[in-house]
Amino acid sequence: MAPLLALSAIGAGAESAGAAGSSASSAAAPLPALHVEGKWIRDASGHAVTLRGVSVADLDAIHNGDRDQSGPTTVFDIIDRGCSSGWDIDVFRLPVHPEVTDETGSHGWLHYAPQDYFERILDPAVQHAIRRGKYVIVDWHYIGADWRDAAVESSTEAFWLGKGAWPGVAVRYANQPSVLFELFNEPGGGSWSDWKVTAQRWIAGIRARGAGNLVIVGGPVWSQVMPQRPSDLLSGPNIVYASHVYPAHVHGAMPPWIDFVSSVAPVMMTEWGFEKDGPMPVNGTASSYGRIFRTYIDAHPNVGWTAWCFDSVYRPVMFDTAWVLLGNGKSTHTSRFGGGAEDTAENYMGQFVKDWLAEAKAKRPPGP
Repeated sequence: MAPLLALSAIGAGAESAGAAGSSASSAAAPLPALHVEGKWIRDASGHAVTLRGVSVADLDAIHNGDRDQSGPTTVFDIIDRGCSSGWDIDVFRLPVHPEVTDETGSHGWLHYAPQDYFERILDPAVQHAIRRGKYVIVDWHYIGADWRDAAVESSTEAFWLGKGAWPGVAVRYANQPSVLFELFNEPGGGSWSDWKVTAQRWIAGIRARGAGNLVIVGGPVWSQVMPQRPSDLLSGPNIVYASHVYPAHVHGAMPPWIDFVSSVAPVMMTEWGFEKDGPMPVNGTASSYGRIFRTYIDAHPNVGWTAWCFDSVYRPVMFDTAWVLLGNGKSTHTSRFGGGAEDTAENYMGQFVKDWLAEAKAKRPPGP
């Protein structure tokens, strides 16, 4: 549309390496590198890992500060909030819009020289999350873009693989244990077979630059079209698949988009969420969508997630504009961006996400 063992760890000997509740000024211990084995993400000790966390708003929108809110105004404030007591976040997803005009103004990667954006906006956010003991997903955040368009292809390759003096994100974060790459947020239309060729080529470019990082790959039609048979799978190591499911896609049951791929590979639901009276496709409630989504995901322990959106503006919102958590009755109607429904657990996802993170940390699902 829009960790570590605070991550769920499966296997004996798992220990928490998260920094939730620690001082922002003290660096957390380095997180172990992750790799893919079969349908699991595993750490260096071989423990299976399920990453759960949140996506913040577009980094440049936050940086510009042209947002109707009264609360945290920097990405550092927002990350620190997610590291505060009671938030068991393993991973922050950091979206990099190439170029967009939305409710927060006009912004994006293409408004800057690449090195300038990297030094001023992206890398400070990445390093701050790492200091707080969290994994980071660097998300190239095209929304429904035609990935076959020459300009889209050119900007995507420049972002990941470099152009001119800019070496590319793949080189900048090559083999940094805490950094994962999300190749292309939501490809537009097309078939999986056609998209597979393009995605495979971009992944090969990332690997050719020496980066063995986990690469998260969605699919066409806003990451709804996913592999459905073994021949659909991408080749190569350390590939995680991504899908986005919102209330508009759930009619009493989850769609079967990831049924096959989650049986053979790790999956991240890198966007999901609900808000009563929110815009399409996020208009939904805990009963019409949230609990259905959670029941399905909890039955697939190799499927991680990042909730969209850990924000007070980008919808579905988890906070009001004073950064009061929604979904627990503590917000007032007038403090919400764009008004909104009554603040209840049924109508907003904020408390729902926080509770799920805490419960997932406390419970270790059976592993292989």
